Amino acid sequence: MLAKELDAEITTISGAKIMLTPNKALTYRSALITACETFTGEPGSGDTLKAFNLGMKIMDAKDELTFAKEDVDFLKQVVESNRGFVAVVVGRLLEFINKK
Repeated sequence: MLAKELDAEITTISGAKIMLTPNKALTYRSALITACETFTGEPGSGDTLKAFNLGMKIMDAKDELTFAKEDVDFLKQVVESNRGFVAVVVGRLLEFINKK
């Protein structure tokens, strides 16, 4: 995935921007980083640290970002398990991840 795609704004089903503040829209990068930051894995599994490392990789992406298949599968799990996201954010993130 390209970094410029990560900085695209997430929209609702009807196409409206999802706004974090009156002047700042939610981007794929910020939503994915938030999902990774707030993920809690099973104790002793190493999944929490794995989510942290994926979040750092997304944050640091400058041009192109590539993930191994197992990282893509894990990122989907991280997004789907996030209780702070509404359905449209989860849906848009999964569409974004799946098209890569």
